[in-house]
Amino acid sequence: MGKSIKKIYKILIIFLLVMIILPATAFFVLQNSKVQTFLTQQIAGEISRNLDAKIEVESVSFRFFNRVVLKNVYIEDHLQDTLLYSKEIICNLSKFDRKNHVIDISNIN
Repeated sequence: MGKSIKKIYKILIIFLLVMIILPATAFFVLQNSKVQTFLTQQIAGEISRNLDAKIEVESVSFRFFNRVVLKNVYIEDHLQDTLLYSKEIICNLSKFDRKNHVIDISNIN
């Protein structure tokens, strides 16, 4: 009986550590600017392929809970006309709904 309780105790501790350490590690990894930039470039590449347009973002940084800073943003249409080029865009996100694929931007500077 004593061995089974120790075994259950060890399994419970390992389970709790994994449940705490995994999300904490993911949180800190996603706070890294290089990881944010990589993910944003992957998303921009996918949008570019879907829309047959060129979208490039040099770097991205998420600040606080709802502020996104994009550096050197370039967007051109399928006819290769430049639609937007900006050295820096600062956006305030007011709503982010993954279920309905909605992102509301309340402010762009």
